[in-house]
Amino acid sequence: QPYGQVPPSFFPGSNNRPLQQQQQQQEQPVSLLLAALRLVLRGVIKLERAGARHLLEAFCHSNTIGQLALLSTIAPSAEPHTFGEELCAALLCQSTSSTAAAAYPAPPAGIPYAGFDRSITRNTAGSRPGTPAVPNPYGRPPVSSSDSPEAMAASQLYLQLCAGRAARILGYLLQQNPAGQSRLLGLQVSDTLGDTLLLRTVKVLAEGCRRADKQALPACYCILRLLITWCWGCTAAVSSLLAVPSHLPLLVDLVGSRMPASDVHTAGLTAVLLGVCLMFAPGSPVSRQHQLQQDHQQQQQQSFAAAGRVSYSQLLDVLLNRTGLSQLFGAIDDMKGSKAYAAVMTAPQLPAHITRAAAAAVLQLEAHERAGDCRVAWGQAPHLQAD
Repeated sequence: QPYGQVPPSFFPGSNNRPLQQQQQQQEQPVSLLLAALRLVLRGVIKLERAGARHLLEAFCHSNTIGQLALLSTIAPSAEPHTFGEELCAALLCQSTSSTAAAAYPAPPAGIPYAGFDRSITRNTAGSRPGTPAVPNPYGRPPVSSSDSPEAMAASQLYLQLCAGRAARILGYLLQQNPAGQSRLLGLQVSDTLGDTLLLRTVKVLAEGCRRADKQALPACYCILRLLITWCWGCTAAVSSLLAVPSHLPLLVDLVGSRMPASDVHTAGLTAVLLGVCLMFAPGSPVSRQHQLQQDHQQQQQQSFAAAGRVSYSQLLDVLLNRTGLSQLFGAIDDMKGSKAYAAVMTAPQLPAHITRAAAAAVLQLEAHERAGDCRVAWGQAPHLQAD
């Protein structure tokens, strides 16, 4: 058999799906960017998700044409198949179990699954006692397992974490991309008038911050970073964000740590977001200077003076009365003083040259990461990560 192809005798008597259909789905060509996106959204191993995320970030860096090409594919779909459709479905917390099954076909329930950690010695129902577990070539547990990724995908927490991962990828597409920032604001995700992707993203942020268990905090971090990138230099995005009456009180409560899932990082990131909104709010000095430099935004500047919009003076008045500049800047300073922030800002120290000791250390680290991520996938970890 060719390398990587599963022999027909591997799944004897399979009743879940014809073997020919399984092979066709496995051999269906998928673009590299789409494969990387699927790995970022639904990957089990943390190191693999980080590598796929770095690939997408490198593709979007100083690549406006590529960013706009991917942004043009973003659209809501009941059965997402393209890069933009799957990214939009993840941002909307839309369950895509059929797409996940097509991307990672599952073996029959009678085939034992060999995972990592203690799941190595655990056999599925129907296998004989003492039978060694067979490694799963598809890299996921059986569909019938109660703690499989399919079962986890039904939970709201898993969908929120996938939304956080998708928000980080969308931030790469909007980084230093003014045309993409403005174009994406008009994307309607439902038949309801005014139901845009930006408003849905804030809704996911609000739901994650209201969780008392704080397990959706990694997704909240990613969504706040997306909003900062989206609003930076885009007055239209700031105006759309502040147009909904409930958004500004939500951000003020996050800065003041008055939400159930608030912490030092959500407060700091929200303070940065409010600072960006203050800079680029309609009527601010920075906003006027920015719009004067871009002639194609003059028509948008006139529409911002309509009634019902939160202006620069109104936003500044709310921040002074409800939060205060000292608390606003203090939240940013507290975030900078946290250990997690210092660890992220510290440059990674790479070995000067490859040695046997360095290679053994990397392999040991990957073994621990795989064991930990497998426990996360099987619901054995206390919390999940959106990284």
